[in-house]
Amino acid sequence: MRRVFVHGWSYDAGLWDGVCRALGEADSWRIDLGQTGAPVRDALPQEPYLAVTHSAGTLWLLEQDLRHCAGIVAVNGFARFTAGADFPVGVPPRMVQRMRRRLETEAAEVVATFRREIGGAPPAAPLSGARLDEGLQRLLASDGRAAAHSMGARLIWLAGTEDRLVTPAMARAGFGPLARENRCAGGHLLPLDAPETVAALLRKAEGHIGR
Repeated sequence: MRRVFVHGWSYDAGLWDGVCRALGEADSWRIDLGQTGAPVRDALPQEPYLAVTHSAGTLWLLEQDLRHCAGIVAVNGFARFTAGADFPVGVPPRMVQRMRRRLETEAAEVVATFRREIGGAPPAAPLSGARLDEGLQRLLASDGRAAAHSMGARLIWLAGTEDRLVTPAMARAGFGPLARENRCAGGHLLPLDAPETVAALLRKAEGHIGR
């Protein structure tokens, strides 16, 4: 089955280089949302595939037509980001709103600060403020819980025990009780910091999907 990789906010398809090397997958299908200035590649396969998502890439995927999606492996992922009356474990919306206000004039600094807070390096590539803002708007407005719940046990998620952005409680509340929970040592950038662990979970997940 084809694997489709989706990156999170402020990153690009290169986020998955280490995981794909660990899998021995040279020709992977990678979504790129164009936030670092790369050409947008957001078409999903019209055949069965297993989605592998990171962080906000999970929310992006849950908004798409999932008729061909056989399962999802969500790494540091979530089905809803901001808090609300029926989602108290989310992040306060004002944090995202503050980032949006600064993005137009200070995009590089906004991204560098965000990455520093999650243990990442500053961006080396050009940035697309419009695409980054689109991603922040999605964090504020989107709710993928219904789509996530419809996946049931075909949604497998991995949380880092030191992830300061997405807590296990936040992931669990969004993905629902049937999703399969996994944890490992690490923070919010498991595809970069623990690619072998992510690859091992993906291989294991492929054995579960469809059961």
